[in-house]
Amino acid sequence: MDKISIGVDDLMNQEEKIKELEYELFLLKHAFFKLHDSMAPNLKSRYYELLSHGFTEQEVSELDRIFM
Repeated sequence: MDKISIGVDDLMNQEEKIKELEYELFLLKHAFFKLHDSMAPNLKSRYYELLSHGFTEQEVSELDRIFM
């Protein structure tokens, strides 16, 4: 039973770490988009505009491929 309980504890610790990393990523994204929103329009790029509207990097690349 000790090996099983140790495995469960490790799994719980990994899940906590994943949640912490997801939350940190959320905070970073929020800070980035808040900064981006306050930038002068001439400093904003099309790429970051598309990311701020929820497009993934893969979708942006696909759009570039279509329009080139």
